[in-house]
This record gives sequence, structure tokens and C-alpha cells, in this order.
Amino acid sequence: MKAAWGSADLMAQSSVNAALGLVFFMPLARLISKDQMGVYAALVSSVGLFQTVGVFGLNFAAARFVPKLLGEDKGREGGAAALRIVQLTALFSFAAFLAYYAFADSLSLFLVKSAMWGRIFRLGAWVVFVGGLSLVSDALMQGSRSSGGCAREPPFLLSTA
Repeated sequence: MKAAWGSADLMAQSSVNAALGLVFFMPLARLISKDQMGVYAALVSSVGLFQTVGVFGLNFAAARFVPKLLGEDKGREGGAAALRIVQLTALFSFAAFLAYYAFADSLSLFLVKSAMWGRIFRLGAWVVFVGGLSLVSDALMQGSRSSGGCAREPPFLLSTA
């Protein structure tokens, strides 16, 4: 049951983040040109797609399975699962980063019909990598909090030896 609350917390937080993004987007829309708005939309959409692929659904696994193990007093298994999730996320996010970085100019040309925005898209590759790690870390902390694990220590710091 605690794992379900961790997932619900994660969903609520994502909803709040989306609402705040909309609130901050409104002034931005008034400050930049239509062309720049198109670049912004293409960048946000493509980063979101690559980030989703890079995370590979491990944020949901982190929010569900780690707290389940911690709730069953299986700290070692929970710590090992959390560590493996972080390792896999780093690997998949790095692969998504490399792909996004390598195809930044092509994405710019394809999505906004100009290669001049390639530098901005290459910066987006870093957002893909760091954002993927952030999503999974956040899910681990949310899940750990729902299982009472944050009172002790984050699950990926538990001994796996």
C-alpha cells in the first residue's frame, strides 16, 4: 500500500510541476518571437521524448519496488535494487544523451527547418542526461519517504555487501 502512495505522490508532484511550467510559460510567450517559440516547443518536446526513453520507466520502478522492499524490512534488497536502478538510469540516460547530442543539428534542421539552432539542441542533450537522473532520484526519494526510509537514509546508500 505504501508503494501505491509513493506513486501517487510522484504523480501529484508531476501535476504540480506541469501547472507551474504553464504559469511560467505565459510570460515567456510574451517576451520571445514566434520563431523562438517554435524552437522552444521543439526543444522541450524532443528533450521530453529522449528523456522518457533515457529513463526507461525506471522512475516508476523506483517509486514502486524500492519502497515495497523497504516496507517489508528487506533493506539490503531495497538498497541493491535502488543502486541497480540508479546505475541503469545513468547508462540509459547517457545513451540518450549521446544520441541527442549526435543528432542535435539534424533535430534542429528537421524540427525547425534551420541548423542554426544546433547549439541550443546540443545543450538540450545535457538536460536529457541530468533530467533523467533527477527523475529517478526524485522517485527514489518519494518512494523512500512513503515507506519511512528518509528518516533513516536514502535506499541507494544502504549496504549491499
